[in-house]
This record gives sequence, structure tokens and C-alpha cells, in this order.
Amino acid sequence: TLLYIILKPLLLDSFASQSKLYFEFYEHAIPLAFFLLTFSILSAYSKALHNTIFVTFNRELLQKFISFVLILLYAFQAISFYQFILGLIVNYAILTILLLFYLLYKKELFFSFKFSTGRKKISQVIKYGFYTLLGGISEMLYRYIDLIMIAMLLSLSAVGIYSRAVYLVAVITIPARALYQISHPLVSEKQAMNKKGELEELYKKSSVNIFLASSFLFIILWSNIDFIFCLMPQDYAIGIVPFLILGFGRLFDVTCGINFQIMITSKYYKIDTIFNVVLVIAMIALNYVFIPKYGIKGAALATMLTFIVINLFRVAFLAIKMKIHPLSIELGIAFCIAILSFVVGYFLPDSNNHWFSLIYKSTIITAIFSGLFWLYPGFSEAKSVFHIAISGLRH
Repeated sequence: TLLYIILKPLLLDSFASQSKLYFEFYEHAIPLAFFLLTFSILSAYSKALHNTIFVTFNRELLQKFISFVLILLYAFQAISFYQFILGLIVNYAILTILLLFYLLYKKELFFSFKFSTGRKKISQVIKYGFYTLLGGISEMLYRYIDLIMIAMLLSLSAVGIYSRAVYLVAVITIPARALYQISHPLVSEKQAMNKKGELEELYKKSSVNIFLASSFLFIILWSNIDFIFCLMPQDYAIGIVPFLILGFGRLFDVTCGINFQIMITSKYYKIDTIFNVVLVIAMIALNYVFIPKYGIKGAALATMLTFIVINLFRVAFLAIKMKIHPLSIELGIAFCIAILSFVVGYFLPDSNNHWFSLIYKSTIITAIFSGLFWLYPGFSEAKSVFHIAISGLRH
């Protein structure tokens, strides 16, 4: 925060010509960052205690619902843009306070300044915390640096168009984010107990299950992309290609499963952190080259390359050092199902009625994807989850 305040003149100068709104809301980033950081810390603490349901509800449902309400209020001019920004800050404040009280209610949040462990142990904890923090900052930067640099090199209007593609792509990652909430403590346990066989099994299953869910969502979205963008202003149509590029990048990212969780909970966490830092620098350079040449398509390309490179590194590193990998026959079958469904969706003709196209395309793709999914004798975990979900809806 102190660095953010000190660097205010430099940062404002960087955004001066393209992003004038940044001047008006510069200070608002401080409380927003505070609540985001506090919520992230409490979320990590909850996950360590295996309390993932309430965290997932807050992050994936409540936060998005409040944001959606704020967007509707602003769209119908019920609130001003200034009130909209304040609403976003209040949104994350509510999430943080709810999670804090939840932990206090469960009597699982304790504050103590007494250290019962020795200096060596404390030093190891601080060292691990430093690398984890550095890795987290790097990961956040390479996930959002494209938006920042579009604002710097193009304009806020370009950010608005590009961000629509980013939000659509975020739908693809919902299954992955839900699974990561559950898998992290399991990975930590198996690492601590040195159960490499079970860890590899979890690695493979996570890859297959996430790919099945995420690829299906991606194919449905891409097959109906014209309909989705026709609901937006005409200028936003240039976001279709960035969506496709980002979608492939994200799909590759989630298909590699829980490789980042395995890396950061192993003795090789330093290497992953150092690589993340190097990758952020490379991504900044790529954006500087691609954005002036290709606009928001260049930003999407730089982001996709980043996701591919870092995941290839992690997969290769884990295969060499720990002798584990996410590849399996089931993943290959899932890939074939996705390719076939994608090709069919691509060649389905459009109707003059956009709503009819949405329904008939989604129905055909779902029938092909789910039909092949159920015909294959594998995918037992994914099928079990589906049965549980159906049983829950019936009751």
C-alpha cells in the first residue's frame, strides 16, 4: 500500500492519456485491495481446515450475484458510476466480514503472538511464506497484466471490450475453481505423507474431470458466440477472436489439473515461484510487442502463450522430478469427445432467429457430448458426481 501511494505520480502518468478515470478512482483501489487480500487470507485459512463449501459459496455465488445486481442497477441508471465503484468495494467487504464471522462462529479462528516452535522452524515458515507470497503476486500479475497493459497502451474502452471476453472465459474455469477448493488440502496431506501413488491418481483424475466439464462449457459458449455478442453493443463484436484465443489458453491451463498445487506444496516451491516471476517479465514484454501490433487480440495471444508455457514447464518438471503426470487414456478419450463436439458445433448452421439457434445448437452439442460421455465405460468419478447432483435436485 505504501509503495502504491509513493508511486502514485508515476502510475498516473502511465495511464494519463488513455485511462482518465484512473485519476478519479486511484485511492479507491486501496480499500478494495485490502478486502481482497483479507478475504484471500481467510479463504486460504479455511481451505487448510477443509472448510471449502462456505468459501466457494461466497466467492462463486454471492460475490457474482452482488456484482450482477450492481451491473443491472448501473445499466438501468439507478446508480451512478461512482456508486457502482463503491458498491464493488462494499461487495468484497461483505464477503470478508461474513467469512470472518463464520470462522469465529465455528471457533476456528485464533490470534496468538506466542511461538512454541524453535527459531529454525519459524525461519522455515517465514521463508516459505515469502516465496508463497511472491508466487501469489506473480500469478495474479500474469493473470491480470493484459488488462492493465491494454489500459496503458490502448484505452479504457478497449479494456471494457476485452474484459467481456475475459468474463466469458471465466465461465470455463468454474469447474476448476470449485475443484481446487477441495483438492488443495488433499494434495498437502498426500505430500506430507509421501503418498506419491495416490497423488498421481488425484493428478490424473483432476485433469480428466476438469477437462470434461470445462471443454463442454467452452464448446457451448463458442457455438453460440454470435448470439452472446449480439446482446452487446456492436463494437463489442471484436471481442469474439480474443475469446477464442483466451478460451484455448484457459482450457489448456485447467486441463493440466492440479500441477500448481503439487508444485507449491512440494520441496520445489521455490522453483515454481522463480519461474512465475520470470514469466511475468516475459508476459509484459510480449504484451508490449503484441498489443501495439494486434490490439486486444495481441493481449489475448500473449496471455494464451503464458498459460501454455507455464503449464508445460510444470508438467515436464513434475514428470522429471517426481515421476508423475496428468496424461491418461481417459484424458485422450475426453479430448476426442470434445474435438468431435466442437467440430459439429462449428458446422451447425445459424438460424434467422437467434434464440432458436441457441436452443437447437446447445441441444445437439449436449446430446453428442453427453451421449459419448455415457457410452464410454470410464469417467467413473465424473459420473458419480453427476448422479449425486441429480439425486440432490430430486430431493
